[in-house]
Amino acid sequence: MSNNKGVKKIQIFEGGNTSIFSKQSFVIPLYQRAYAWKEKEIEQLIDDIDDIEDTVDHYYIGTLIVHNRNKDSDNDINNQSSEENTKPLEVIDGQQRLTTLFLLFNYLNICEKNDGHLTFECRDRSNDTLNNLLQINNNTYQGDLDKLEKSIIDGSKIIKSKFREIEDQDEFKKKLEKVVLYQIEVPKNTDLNRYFEIMNSRGEQLEQHDILKAKLIDFLDKNDEKSRTVFSTIWDACRDMDDYVQMHFHSVGNKIRNTIFGQNWDYYPNKTWENFLTCFSNEKDDNKEFSFESIIKTDINKSYFNVKFENNDQVRFTSIINNFTYFLLHTLKVFVRFHKLKNENDEDFVLEELLDDKKLISSFDKVINEAFYEKKKVSENKSQFSQDFIILLLKTRFLYDRFIIKSEKSETNKDGEWSLNRIDTSGQQSKKRSYYRDTFYKAEQENCLMLEACLRISYTSPKIMHWITYALYDLIDNPDGKNLYNTLEQYTKGEIKKNFFDKKDYDTMGLDTPHIVFNYLDFILWKNERKNSQYQNLFNDFEFNFRNSVEHFYPQHPTEVESVGEKANYFGNLALLSREINSKFSNLTPRQKIEYGETKTGSLKLRLMSDIIRNMDEKTQSWIQGGESSECFKHGEKMLDILYENIYSDKRNK
Repeated sequence: MSNNKGVKKIQIFEGGNTSIFSKQSFVIPLYQRAYAWKEKEIEQLIDDIDDIEDTVDHYYIGTLIVHNRNKDSDNDINNQSSEENTKPLEVIDGQQRLTTLFLLFNYLNICEKNDGHLTFECRDRSNDTLNNLLQINNNTYQGDLDKLEKSIIDGSKIIKSKFREIEDQDEFKKKLEKVVLYQIEVPKNTDLNRYFEIMNSRGEQLEQHDILKAKLIDFLDKNDEKSRTVFSTIWDACRDMDDYVQMHFHSVGNKIRNTIFGQNWDYYPNKTWENFLTCFSNEKDDNKEFSFESIIKTDINKSYFNVKFENNDQVRFTSIINNFTYFLLHTLKVFVRFHKLKNENDEDFVLEELLDDKKLISSFDKVINEAFYEKKKVSENKSQFSQDFIILLLKTRFLYDRFIIKSEKSETNKDGEWSLNRIDTSGQQSKKRSYYRDTFYKAEQENCLMLEACLRISYTSPKIMHWITYALYDLIDNPDGKNLYNTLEQYTKGEIKKNFFDKKDYDTMGLDTPHIVFNYLDFILWKNERKNSQYQNLFNDFEFNFRNSVEHFYPQHPTEVESVGEKANYFGNLALLSREINSKFSNLTPRQKIEYGETKTGSLKLRLMSDIIRNMDEKTQSWIQGGESSECFKHGEKMLDILYENIYSDKRNK
């Protein structure tokens, strides 16, 4: 329990059917938006819980801000009567996480029935959906699905699909017992309109990276205003992940930007701390406060968010790392390697592999308190650490922007596509403006962009985007990017060796086959075979999209044809699909599935499988029933051979 007035530490699950919902009911007020969490947010919440270590006593997942409409006094929330606890609390902030927890508990049979524990005010569709979740999930619901809330149904399906990756649900429930959140009740007579006005003006609550910024600035000399200004300016420029970092250095006549990045704004910022102090020496300091309050009020100028090409086609970039916290963790790993940090035994200092946004502060504390830097403990020279880290942060952001793909949308391209661009300029002085061009020359550009897209859609969780760390490792040593493709190719091959070919029954892993296997196979086919006249019609319009569900081409549990048992898990019978198409395919036969457009525009392996079916004589040939003589088995062996020979440069032993 917390001693703070109005604050309560909630253990969300205590075993059995005892959860946050069995002790208290909640209402989502009408002014709140509908449930809107998608796959990324839901899967990240489940990953956070699944990654809890045995040594952890409590794992904090967020804050729930509530308003007690029926409370008669300002007493501590912990002193409420039992009758008062049964009255719904109005959820002011945190409803997306709370609703997701309810869906999760329902899937795990912790909250089989709603019984009014979570309701949406004046939203019958949402309430009917919550009240019938069990039947919906079991496909026994007799009502009209069109009258239910689709976003809640989709969220429940995503949870069900995610748990295919989690082998032991009982172990997951044990981890749930360690999860806590802080429930904060706003005081009686709080003006909620004013409260929301304050929340909206700040944009977001204080985050870990805000706290870290204040901490690292505090390591600098408190009387050295210039150093603190330089640190804060660079940090704020790096913070916005959806625009090129150069565009956040503002000064009269672009002086600072020209000095740091050159006249074309594309020069690698390989400068010393003294160089940066000189860059800012003649600039007016508009931010002399470095308190927590001043930091969270930082408002990065968004006027450059919509940049322009020379043809005036407005373009918007979206970073594949959309949370600055994760980029800081990547950069910290690069810092450890680049500066050759050691532990107390003079061995290479190692941070845990998983990128956990909840551990940003603790990861930095570990480096500061345990690592040795040039024979001295980092904690003995914190000022130097802050200076070196902010310089490296700017370098990694520059390299990331230039050499790592982004999603790009423009006025002529509404759907978005992958882009790999470097910044350039046209015009002079005050009329100078930016435009963007390919980072590499044609063949290298195509290969690098497609390989990065292959990796991006394979590792969707920001916690496991280790390929970006490896890319930054290479780029910080080779900022021209000439070795980047080879580095990423070797990384990909290593992952497939370790997680696929090194497994005993890799060719029959079924739904457990790693996504990178399918996507890298598509990359090899695209790179080596797209100009082959045999495949041109199949391959010419291929691009990497988020196909995040492994599908049996011949169904594992067919309704109209015979089951083939474990043969359904042949590698030749598998392909990656979007989750939406997967639900449509369901238990259809291969011939029924090829009528869908996805088999013509989806992954290259799926296109090849569909092409085989179209050209197959049903009377004399079988897709899968013939075992090793079937077209499915032969297709799988051919694909595995292509993959194996690319990775090992040798023939596969069968």
